[in-house]
Amino acid sequence: MIRIVNFGSYELRDKCNIISEHLNFDDLILFSYQKDAVYINENVDFDFELYCSDVIYYHNKELKVEIEKKIIELIKDYLHTDLFEAEQFYFKLKNEIDNGDYVNVDNVLLEKIKNIVYTNLRKKNIDRDFLQYVNERKYAETNWDICESIIHTNTTFIWYIVHEEELLELLKLNEPCTFISLKIGEKLENFSMVFIFEETSADYDLLILKKDELKHDYKFYEKLT
Repeated sequence: MIRIVNFGSYELRDKCNIISEHLNFDDLILFSYQKDAVYINENVDFDFELYCSDVIYYHNKELKVEIEKKIIELIKDYLHTDLFEAEQFYFKLKNEIDNGDYVNVDNVLLEKIKNIVYTNLRKKNIDRDFLQYVNERKYAETNWDICESIIHTNTTFIWYIVHEEELLELLKLNEPCTFISLKIGEKLENFSMVFIFEETSADYDLLILKKDELKHDYKFYEKLT
């Protein structure tokens, strides 16, 4: 395994050169995309806090209104009140969450509201243009993914091709990610290398591993099928 410390601080061209040094001329670069857009590690509370703070970017501009209507309707039915009172309750609750105030709300109702936010954001807040981009470059689908040091096996992932010149654009975003390299024509499970951008307290490092190193170093026992 090779670790490039503080890789995030490198100049863009240097990043590309380092990655290119570990690619063969007949290698493909493949990223994964979670097909159903449902996150594996649930964080319902965090999503709800973001929602109440109005900092979420909506790919579907109508989704915010849709979520709001569902929550207000839930409050109306749960508290047996009218629409006006339900709306007042909703906006007061949202403001209290955003300000970090104590919220005196029935726990069952609060969890139902959080679930509406979480479910709708995860399943419907999808960038349709990007999804089309992924599908046009799809190489294979699997029930596993590589995310830092974890392989997940309980959902479907689309593996799609990114060309080296496009990788440059992705690196400009300076956001940690993970991708693999694969010889043209090989089955996906025969990937050669894994490039893992591992976040640190100060920056992020780049880990470059061969497939067998990945399984050994991180003790992956899942069978790749």
